[in-house]
Amino acid sequence: MKKRWLCLLCMFCVVLFCLLSCDKITHREDEFDEPDDVGEPDDTSKTDDTNKTDDTNKTDDTNKTDDTNKPDDTNKTDDTEDYLLLSCREYSSFVPYWFGQEWGAYAVSLYLPSKWVPVPDDRGVAYFLDGKEVARMQANPADDEDYVNVSTYYYVAGDIDIEVCVERKGAGASAEYRRVVRVWFLLNEAEQVVTLTADYTALSDAGVDRVLSDPAVCVAVAHEKLALFEKEQKRGLNVLILGNSFIGTSKVGQLLDAMCAADGKNVTVKALSRGYAKVQTYVNDSALMAQISQGDYDLVLQCGFYSESQVPYFEQMQAACAASDTALVIFPAHNENEGALAKVQEAFPELIYLDWKGTVQSFLDNGGAFLDFCINDAHEHSTPLAGYVGAHMIYRVIFGEVPTSVPSFSLNDRTVGEDFVTETLGEDFVTSSVYPLVQDLVILP
Repeated sequence: MKKRWLCLLCMFCVVLFCLLSCDKITHREDEFDEPDDVGEPDDTSKTDDTNKTDDTNKTDDTNKTDDTNKPDDTNKTDDTEDYLLLSCREYSSFVPYWFGQEWGAYAVSLYLPSKWVPVPDDRGVAYFLDGKEVARMQANPADDEDYVNVSTYYYVAGDIDIEVCVERKGAGASAEYRRVVRVWFLLNEAEQVVTLTADYTALSDAGVDRVLSDPAVCVAVAHEKLALFEKEQKRGLNVLILGNSFIGTSKVGQLLDAMCAADGKNVTVKALSRGYAKVQTYVNDSALMAQISQGDYDLVLQCGFYSESQVPYFEQMQAACAASDTALVIFPAHNENEGALAKVQEAFPELIYLDWKGTVQSFLDNGGAFLDFCINDAHEHSTPLAGYVGAHMIYRVIFGEVPTSVPSFSLNDRTVGEDFVTETLGEDFVTSSVYPLVQDLVILP
């Protein structure tokens, strides 16, 4: 009996062991069925960067149209690089000229290479070098639809606006380049422009800087600017010149009076020559300022700018003239201060600046004999020949024409007249139909 129960117990244990073993096997199979880090698709088994279309196989920055294959600054025709590869002519010497328009009263100063040979024509002035036209100056913007702009820069110098361009016509190997310098100036509500165009290789960047080394604007031609001739015809003119001993030694007042009398002009000239006088000297003369304010004079010509401190006094002179509708002209003598004159021009651009000082100096610079224009004394006072220059300038700015005769005067212990004056100053100055108030004036049609 015991053996029987023992046998049944052993069988039960075997069955139980089998059941437990089967459950364990099933559970482990279930564990393998669950996704885990080993069994799930990983970077190796799933479609990865190696097997799927990646940066190597798909159209990438190398194969697709990018900045390398698109037209860019490297592959397209680069105007800047093209014209910068050209060799440009250099010059050691430049000379100043004044350029103005036929109808304008003002001109602008520019420097041009001394080797350029000017040839005026109906469009302006052509400039030749080695027999070939290389540049042109004209009184318009020189726009040309055949040219496209390549580069431009601007700057301002006082009352002058300057535009410097490089322009191209055509493309590729047949492209032509030119430099364009446009100088705009607005004075007395009239806009004027003079333009220099030049073959690109005929003028370097440094050459352009020399052209514009000292741009300035001045009154250059009279063109009846003051229109005082109408008053002269009706009732006569009273002209007042205010200065110091340079007015006395030059006899500018007497010479102007003689010119007017010879031509039958009804003009009375009064020239005040007070020793060491400056603008302040006359502004402090209350009786004189009262005469000016009440209109005793039709034209006042002011000398005496020996320091910038004179500019505020000139403001008072200008106010007195404005109160009586009296014309006022800046008329510097030969020894006046450049800085003061620049300041007064800057402060009063609307007034005529009659450059007696600069015109006399230009004759000296062009080979005129010192003793013909200056007295050999401590102050190098102006002679009557310099006075003739000043009187001639005043006459023309009043009447818009040159005087018909040259009065005789004493110079260096001899009497001189028309022959000497014309030979010394040049026929253009004495009789020109277009009267230059500055030397080296070029009138552009």
